[in-house]
Amino acid sequence: MPKKPDCLHAQKGLDEFMPVAICFIVLLILTACAPDPLQTPSAQSLPATSMLATLEPTLTTAVLPTQTTAVLETPPITTLVIWLPEPLAPIDNEDSADILSEQISGFLAANPDIRIELRLKRASDVGGILSTLRSANAVARDALPDITLLRRTDLTTAVDAGYITEFLTDQPLALADDLTPTILTLGTVGEALYGLPYALELWHTAYDPSSVEIELLTIDNLRASQAVFWLPINSSSGINETLYAQIIAAGGVFETDGGLTIDEDMLAQVFAFYADGIAQGVIPPDTLMATDATAYQDRLLTGEAMVGVVSTRLYRQLVAQNDALLPASLPTLAGEPITVLDGWMWVKVTTPHVERQRAAEKFMAWMFDPERQTAYTSAVSYLPSRQAARGLWDDQAYAAFIETQLENVVYPLTGEAAVTGRIIQTSLLDVMNGTRTADEAARDVITQIGG
Repeated sequence: MPKKPDCLHAQKGLDEFMPVAICFIVLLILTACAPDPLQTPSAQSLPATSMLATLEPTLTTAVLPTQTTAVLETPPITTLVIWLPEPLAPIDNEDSADILSEQISGFLAANPDIRIELRLKRASDVGGILSTLRSANAVARDALPDITLLRRTDLTTAVDAGYITEFLTDQPLALADDLTPTILTLGTVGEALYGLPYALELWHTAYDPSSVEIELLTIDNLRASQAVFWLPINSSSGINETLYAQIIAAGGVFETDGGLTIDEDMLAQVFAFYADGIAQGVIPPDTLMATDATAYQDRLLTGEAMVGVVSTRLYRQLVAQNDALLPASLPTLAGEPITVLDGWMWVKVTTPHVERQRAAEKFMAWMFDPERQTAYTSAVSYLPSRQAARGLWDDQAYAAFIETQLENVVYPLTGEAAVTGRIIQTSLLDVMNGTRTADEAARDVITQIGG
């Protein structure tokens, strides 16, 4: 494994690229920390972390049979520019930095005609990947990466803006041949595949079997158990994942034009679950302020939260501290498993550099190797997208549970459908705050956006 770097730096700038370097030697590979092509004077940078910057191979020699030594010409070097989102390179995770360093150095050793320029980026907001793609397209197209990773909502925006290009029909098979249609749909816009799912995340519940018994997690069963139930009501995604999944499971259909098709009585039953939970103290009032499950993760570890909604990423971190926790589906009216699927997808940025795109395909194929994907995604607590990679997990019971969740998924809402989601989320908050009854809220939703 390569020695951890001691050459680290990050420059500041509103649309900064924040280059961060790993300095190590592979067959005398030269390492350089390149300056940020886009800079403005007022911004904050992410703290430095162990990431690879610019690397290139050196001249090699060969001994001929006549004992004369000839210097072989180095093949033309292709520089591959990659932007990596910070969640896939957390600054407090040395193991993931070591694994990524090892995997990239192995790729460079196998491809001496390629060098890599890897830059760490925020996941969102100013200085994030989408924000910087937008800035670079406007003022510095030469500074664009060849590939990067995006989540679903940013992917659709990038497609509409023309920032990324689709994968051809045979490319996914060449890069990862066992991605299921359900997973590939995450990266599909219209009929075209724009994102190749790599590190996945979905939502389910976690519980301690010593404090609550769960056979079928229906809304009625959870209500009857009187188990204290925690969930991030105030999700930053607009509509919280649990409510979204419950509406779909109740027969709801979110239309791309913003319409909603659902039976009013079914929607009222979903709203009533939350109204009753707050009234009976089964759903704590603090959930109204929770934007994600980290708000109550300590309560799950201690058992104060008997059942809690978690992402797969948080669940794997919690189980490492308390292996008594077990997974279960999200609570729905009928108890059928359903989840919201999201994750980081490799995308090809729209550029004219054909050779660099070929190098990018080689790199993605390298990273999609099942053993490499398992090692790296596990280090950052994401799910590997490949079935072959999930088959290498130590915890095959959890892997089997994940397969049941992947049988029925919905994807993050975008566009006008996301606006509809926010309207329903507001109605839920009204119900939980007591300003409207469940029946009134359902009627208002149907009148305003549904039918």
